[in-house]
Amino acid sequence: MEAFRGQLEHIPIPTTSFQGQTVIVTGSNTGLGLEAARHFVRLDAEIVILAVRSLEKGEAAKASIEASTKRKNVVQVWQLEMDKYDSIKAFAARCNSLDRLDVVVENAGILRNTYEESEGTEITIKVNVIGTFLLALNLFPILRRSHERTGRTSRLVIASSSVHYNAKFRERFKPSIFGALNENRPQWLNDRYNVSKLLVVMLVRSIAAAMKEGPHSAQPIIFNNVHPGLCESELDKDVKGLPGYILSILKALVARKTEEGSRTLVDSAAAGEESHGKYMSECRVTRSPALLVIILGHIHDGKPAGRVREIFGRPTYVTSPPNDKPVKGIIVIVPDAFGWEFVNSRLLADQYALNGNFLVYLPDFMDSRSAPTWLLDIVGPLSDTTPSWNWIWKPWYLAQTIYGMAPFFYYNSLAASWPRIRSFFEAVRLHEGPQQRIGAAGFCWGGKPVLTLAHPGSITKDGMPLVDAVFTGHPSGMSLPGDAEQIIKPVSVAIGDRDIVTSMSRVNLMKETWKDLDTPTEVVVYPGAGHGFCVRVDEKNENLSQQSKEAEKQALDWFETHFG
Repeated sequence: MEAFRGQLEHIPIPTTSFQGQTVIVTGSNTGLGLEAARHFVRLDAEIVILAVRSLEKGEAAKASIEASTKRKNVVQVWQLEMDKYDSIKAFAARCNSLDRLDVVVENAGILRNTYEESEGTEITIKVNVIGTFLLALNLFPILRRSHERTGRTSRLVIASSSVHYNAKFRERFKPSIFGALNENRPQWLNDRYNVSKLLVVMLVRSIAAAMKEGPHSAQPIIFNNVHPGLCESELDKDVKGLPGYILSILKALVARKTEEGSRTLVDSAAAGEESHGKYMSECRVTRSPALLVIILGHIHDGKPAGRVREIFGRPTYVTSPPNDKPVKGIIVIVPDAFGWEFVNSRLLADQYALNGNFLVYLPDFMDSRSAPTWLLDIVGPLSDTTPSWNWIWKPWYLAQTIYGMAPFFYYNSLAASWPRIRSFFEAVRLHEGPQQRIGAAGFCWGGKPVLTLAHPGSITKDGMPLVDAVFTGHPSGMSLPGDAEQIIKPVSVAIGDRDIVTSMSRVNLMKETWKDLDTPTEVVVYPGAGHGFCVRVDEKNENLSQQSKEAEKQALDWFETHFG
C-alpha cells in the first residue's frame, strides 16, 4: 500500500517562520500535538495555545516546550473537551478575546473499536467528526476577522488519515446516516475510525468549495487536512483484541517517530492555496484514493440517481427510466469484485436506465463481503513490469493483495455465490412472469454467473427461463470451451485485446465454439482496452472512454434487440 511505502519517506524539518502569529493546537498535551506545538514555538510564533482536556497535563507539556525551546511567555494552556459540546462552544467563545488567530491545528482525535457514548452520541464520530467540525465552524469567523486585521491568510488544518480509503461506510445506505453511526453494531466498529476519517476528507473538500463561492470568499482561509502517517503515539491505546495486536506490530515495523509525524501538521499549516480543500500526505497535496483514484481503473465523478431498496431479501440499488417513460424490460447487474456499493457500477446502472429505458437492479450478491477498496491502489503497482521497480515492494504488494482478496474469494466463490444469484433471478422471474423481459449484465467477477444464467439449467420449477438475454464485459473465471458450449440464450461479450485475465487465444476459442450455434452470440474486441474498461475506464483518456461508451451501447442494443 502506498501509505506504508510513504512511511519510509523522509519528512523535512519545517522551517517556515510563524513570527508574530497566534496558533492553536488541539490535543497537544502529548504525542503529535505536543511536538507540533513545540515546532510552532521554535518557529517564533507569538502565542501558542495548547487546547487540552487536562489542564494539569497541559501545564506539564508547557514546561516541556519551554525547557526545550528556551522561550517563555509564549505557551498558554486552555481547556477543551472535544466530546462535550458546551466545552467546544465555550472554548470558541474564549477565542473571541484574542487579538488575532492565524493558525488552528485540530489534532485531537480518538481511535477505538468498542462502543462508547458521550452525551448520547457514539464517541468516535462525536470527537473526530461532529466535535471537530463544530469547533472549525465556530472558529472560521474569528480566523476571517484576523485576516481583516493583519492581511495574512489564516489557516485551519485537521488531522486525517490514509485509513479513510479503507472505509466500507455501510452506514451511508441507511435512511439516517448519523443515526446508523450512533448504533452499537459490533461488526461495524472496526470500520468506525476509518469512516470518521473519510468523513473528514469529504467534509473538508465540500466546505472548502463552499467557502470559495460564499459571501466570505474575499476573506480567505486555507482549509486542508493531513495524514501524519503511522506514528509512535498513544492514539491506539484503546484498540482491543486482534486489531490492537496488528497495530502494535505495524508500529514496531514502520511507525514514524512522534516528532517526525508532527512535521506534517506544521507543514500543512504553512501550505499554500493549492492545499485548500485538499488531503495532504508526506508534505504534499495527494489525491485521495478512496474518492478519486484507483489503479487499473478510475472512480468516476457523478452522483448516482437511484435509490436503495430491499428487493427479494437483498439490499439493491434500483434505478429507472426518467420522466415515467415506459420500461422496456428489467436488467439485473452482477457487478465486479468491488460490489454493489461501487459508485462506477451505480453510475453505469443509471446509464442503462437513462439511455435504454430499462428498470435496473444492482443487488448485493456478496453479502457485504466485496473486495476492499484499498486493493484498487495495489493492483496497478503489482502488475507494473517496468525495471524501475524496487524488488522490496512487489512481494509487499503481493502479500497485501493476498491478504485482501482471500476473504473475498472464500465468501464469493461460484459455489458460495451462485445460490444467491440464482435465487434472486428466480424471484424476479416468478414475480414478473413470462411476459416481462429480463436481462443479466455481468462484469469481471459477475461474468461467469451471467453466462451460467444462459445455460439450460437456469429455469424456474415451472420451466420459465431466468433470463432472456445476457451481456458480459471482460468476464473472469470462465471455463472454456465448457461455459461457451452450453449457451442457449443470446449472449454478447465485450472484451479488450489487452485483457490480463482472458487472453486473445481464449477469446478466439469462445468465438470458434459459438460459430455453429443457433443461439445468437457476439464477441466484440476493443483494441487497446484492458480488463475492467467497461466499468473503471479513465474518463480522461478519450479513446478508452469512447470504447467504454461503445460497450455500453453494445449492451443496450443487445438487450433491445433480443427483448423484442
